[in-house]
Amino acid sequence: MIIQLNPAIHVMTPLGEAFARLIIDYGPDVNTVWVCDIFKNRACVHVDSAEIRFGPNEMYDLQAPEPFAERKI
Repeated sequence: MIIQLNPAIHVMTPLGEAFARLIIDYGPDVNTVWVCDIFKNRACVHVDSAEIRFGPNEMYDLQAPEPFAERKI
């Protein structure tokens, strides 16, 4: 199943900040995959759900997530 996120969600990935545009669910045996557009180099990448962090949300007093150790594409 593919779900289009409209509007896109601002997330943190191991490759940096991104907009998540799609979610792909392959079933119960595989982690969900997020299709993200990376801000700094405009790459479109697939990111495992275990590697996604949501940004801050002042309404719910959620602080910005700790950045990942940065990886190169």
